[in-house]
Amino acid sequence: MTLIWMLLEKLAGLHDEHIDKHPIYTNFIAIPAIAIYVFSLLDKRKKFYKGAMTYKQGFISGLVITAIVTVLSPLTQYITPTIITPEYDQVFCRNRKDDSGSCRRILTLITIYLRLLSEHP
Repeated sequence: MTLIWMLLEKLAGLHDEHIDKHPIYTNFIAIPAIAIYVFSLLDKRKKFYKGAMTYKQGFISGLVITAIVTVLSPLTQYITPTIITPEYDQVFCRNRKDDSGSCRRILTLITIYLRLLSEHP
């Protein structure tokens, strides 16, 4: 879901021409994310627990969903800046008004991190 969201952001121009609106609209990803959690837990209660689920069962089911999301997050964090929007870092730094070189330094560290990830899977 996150990759689809990032692609939609890119297509809407939030990674380049409308980057000033990105901090506002990117937070709307919480709506489908929460909906997926809720519908997953409702489905689990209906199909697996026959309509009745204890707090403990719901908590454990939520932990399982969180574990899956946690495992997949580094992959999405790698794909987004390398495939979907490789030019995002230049656009981001160009549009920062208070930058004193810190943006470039942070992006250099991110680039090094992504290279290490791709070299040592």
